[in-house]
Amino acid sequence: MSSRASSSESLRDSMLASEALMRALRSPQSYNGISNEIDACLSVEYYNYLELYRYAKSLHDFRRNEGFSEMLLSFKRMNNIVSAFRQKNPEYLLEFDAGRLEEQGEKDLFNFFDSRRTRIGEFIESSEYTALFGLLIEGKGVIDAFFDSVMVMDGDASKRDNRLALLELILRPFKNLIDFSKISE
Repeated sequence: MSSRASSSESLRDSMLASEALMRALRSPQSYNGISNEIDACLSVEYYNYLELYRYAKSLHDFRRNEGFSEMLLSFKRMNNIVSAFRQKNPEYLLEFDAGRLEEQGEKDLFNFFDSRRTRIGEFIESSEYTALFGLLIEGKGVIDAFFDSVMVMDGDASKRDNRLALLELILRPFKNLIDFSKISE
């Protein structure tokens, strides 16, 4: 692709992003059915609106994938647990230590995301959100197995804190992209 075409496409995307943002802000139901995704992306404190629009559009397009709802539920569950804890303990320091993982489910969850951390970062950096969502769908079974076999809010504060820190570690790359609590299945 030539630099002129790339520049023209970027300008077009920027104009579409501005238009989408304005329409979504004026009437949440008015912009081609992606207002829910735009709201979820605007809820984060990241102000590259063109990038947020691209992410919202990819998210909307990816909804057609049969694994989307299940993937979204898994991430919402992780997010809800961490958010509920953070609302009650905003300044509480959570430090993750892979050496303190005991249950197979938490080890598998960590290994799955740790082995894909570089690719997740690359997909985000290069705005390859469809590939990112595909990779996240692969983790659905591992996330489910984690929740089936591991009690995050364990009575042992050390285990609880490490598990919460693990979930925060997994969610961190998406912090500037989406508020999982704002998106509906």
